[in-house]
Amino acid sequence: MNQSIDPLIKKYFWRVFFLLLTFALFSHLDYLPLKFEEPRRGVVALEMEMTGNYLTPTINGEYYYNKPPIFNWLLVALFKTFSSYEDWVLRIPTVLSFLLIAFINYKVVRKKLGDQVAVLSSLFFITSTDLLFYFSFQGEIDMFYSLLVYLQVITILWFFEKENYRALFLLSYFLVAVGVLTKGIPSMAFQGFTLLAFFIYHRRFKQLFNIWHFVGFGLFVSIVGGYFYLYNQQNDAIPYMARLLTESTNRTVVEKSFFESIIHLFTFPLILLDILAPWLIIAPLFITSSIFTKAKQSQWIGYIVLFFVSNIIIYWISPGSRDRYLYMFVPFVTTLFAFVVCNYSLDKTKMPKLANGLLIFLIGIFVVAMPVLPFVPLVSTVSGISVVTGVLFVLFIGLLFLYLKANTQKIFVFILFVVVARIGFNFIVMPLRLEDEHRDNYKLHVTNMLEIVGNQPFSLHSKIEYSEKKLPLSTTIIPYQEMAYNPFQLTYYIEKGRKKIFEFSNEKRKGVFYLSEKAFYEAQPENKTTFYEFHLGKRGFDFVLFQYE
Repeated sequence: MNQSIDPLIKKYFWRVFFLLLTFALFSHLDYLPLKFEEPRRGVVALEMEMTGNYLTPTINGEYYYNKPPIFNWLLVALFKTFSSYEDWVLRIPTVLSFLLIAFINYKVVRKKLGDQVAVLSSLFFITSTDLLFYFSFQGEIDMFYSLLVYLQVITILWFFEKENYRALFLLSYFLVAVGVLTKGIPSMAFQGFTLLAFFIYHRRFKQLFNIWHFVGFGLFVSIVGGYFYLYNQQNDAIPYMARLLTESTNRTVVEKSFFESIIHLFTFPLILLDILAPWLIIAPLFITSSIFTKAKQSQWIGYIVLFFVSNIIIYWISPGSRDRYLYMFVPFVTTLFAFVVCNYSLDKTKMPKLANGLLIFLIGIFVVAMPVLPFVPLVSTVSGISVVTGVLFVLFIGLLFLYLKANTQKIFVFILFVVVARIGFNFIVMPLRLEDEHRDNYKLHVTNMLEIVGNQPFSLHSKIEYSEKKLPLSTTIIPYQEMAYNPFQLTYYIEKGRKKIFEFSNEKRKGVFYLSEKAFYEAQPENKTTFYEFHLGKRGFDFVLFQYE
């Protein structure tokens, strides 16, 4: 029986994998309402399209300084392509970037380390649980930015090996410019640390003064400087550039306390564990002394290790580092994991006993959990939970059978298990999250307000908070003013519904509808007529739709 199972898995794996992965990634892309940074990105893109001004990002008609514009340009292009402003459109860049990283990683690693390592590297990347179960359906900037950084680093590694410095500097600095105009300063740090590490370690320091380095840097300055020059024609660029700089340094040791920095040194490995599970747990179990010998003989593995070590340090000592800031490292680390697994021993037909037992245990937990879940009070409220868990139970039992009977293909069966588990997440966990999100129910409140407001003037009314940002390692202080209360979901759904900018205004005009946080509304002494009130549970804010009499 064992002799027939492995060819069967080999024959059908890719068809089943792509079918399951497509369903896992796209079936619930529009299921959950916008949250976290998603609506903020959508608002900026919407206002760009409405005004036709793609140079100066705004929110509620006010200048927005926290992020450069390229990601918003991408969203505008998708709005136009799909003729839609639905939530799923905001999430398409994340899914496509996620898949593109895996595809490009496969192509590159295949050239350098062979097909087997390349396949496992990209599969490990796709099934890293933090990416697959959390961020692959978030319409935020970080996966797209990770794609840009991945391309930037791969360009450096690829052309450094070929000693093609013209291509290395021109292409990498072009990608640095795109990265800076997407998320700011971090792309410059990746460029600086990677170039210094490679050229110094490999004793090619003189090549840093190669004419093409200066040309590449000039290209970067021309692109980034050109944008800010054009921006400055419409609005002062200094606060914008200063904000981008402080946004990048706020989470570093420069701005955090000594105590926070020390705590982070010890908790950072847990962040990596979360991102790289389950492979960070499994891969070390394949390590043997011979693998280190093989790794030393592989120049590409040396490049990956050098890149990782030279760049991860800044995140390790930065207390504000979050998991999503590290996603560009994942395909490089999974390549190391894949190299270890594929070079485990001369006899590649057996897995380490502990790794094998751990994978069986993980699949077994899900097999046991499925019949129990319908009786758990919280989960029992999910629509069709008995059918969902019944189908999943059959799938997990089948995968466990295949895993036990497989010989050389065990790891691929486990990969299918992870993707099926993500499908289960779609049908069990997402409904629970949706139920939780309904406490706020932004869409319902916006629909109710727009029925009242119609086409009449409608503005956001808010307290203004004043702040100052001190530039790092400088005495220069940049003043800012921002709205105190601005749930971006409300703004996005209002602008989407009205097809016009939901402008901020603290002028008190009769005949204008205002939406305000209740505390600010009550602080206004004028007579007012209230039309609608609602509470956003998680935020703890009450909002009022009203007019001045």
